[in-house]
Amino acid sequence: MGAKDAVLRTAGSLSTYVRNNPEIVNRATDIWAENNRLSKEIKKLELQNAVQIQKITQRYELCRDVLTQIFAERSTALMAHYKTLDQALASDDRELIIISLKGISSIVSQNPLESFAEFTKALDNEDEVLNLDF
Repeated sequence: MGAKDAVLRTAGSLSTYVRNNPEIVNRATDIWAENNRLSKEIKKLELQNAVQIQKITQRYELCRDVLTQIFAERSTALMAHYKTLDQALASDDRELIIISLKGISSIVSQNPLESFAEFTKALDNEDEVLNLDF
């Protein structure tokens, strides 16, 4: 009988306390409502966070791919000019040597990051239309 009586006494005391202090119930109700509101807000923020992470990931992958392509094209063009230069040197073709050196100089003097900076600037501006120039 001891444990059961103790539970009943505690429940009776709690019931009396709540009846005598209705503001406790109001505060608990307010806390519960605030908890629910904050839980919904947290879920909303988690969803927004996931969307932003996805956008950042896609942007990173796009930029990485563009830079890889830019430098791959640059490397291919330089290799072709150096191959031509080697052939011109072997055959002592002065005109081809000059043309090859001009081609190499033209590629080396260009900063590929400038065009990349323009690309990322256009990418950041949602109002700007991207023109694909093939």
